[in-house]
Amino acid sequence: MEVKVIKERYDKIEFILEGEDHTFCNAFVQFLKRFDDIDIATYKIEHPLIVKPKIYVKLKVEKIPIDKIAGEDSEKLKKIGINYLIELLNSDIEEVSKKTGIDKNKLRIYYEEAKKYHKNVRDVIKKHLDEFIEYINSVENAFISSLKK
Repeated sequence: MEVKVIKERYDKIEFILEGEDHTFCNAFVQFLKRFDDIDIATYKIEHPLIVKPKIYVKLKVEKIPIDKIAGEDSEKLKKIGINYLIELLNSDIEEVSKKTGIDKNKLRIYYEEAKKYHKNVRDVIKKHLDEFIEYINSVENAFISSLKK
């Protein structure tokens, strides 16, 4: 299995799982949907002869106002559409600095502070993938032990 990330933001990701098909993808996506931190988990295979499933996962995120960490810079950030911490995490620091005049180092501090309130999508998927593998192994072991009886 090879993973190729197509799009990624702090709270969502779209990637291709080469070498997998509906069987794995459907099971994995259904497994992900069981967790409270997952808002959307879905996949698609665009053509049945070219099996390159795209998986899309979006986390549930609490909309925490940018005022929580940015103090006097909150208004500058709001003027360019950054009203919530997740919007800062999904932004490019260089661009935000140019548009607001806020020093990049100060923005990096805000960014690190915002990370304390939100999980990164890669970390969440890794955790749930490990849980999925454990689940599959337990099903396999239960099946094997039932055959021995």
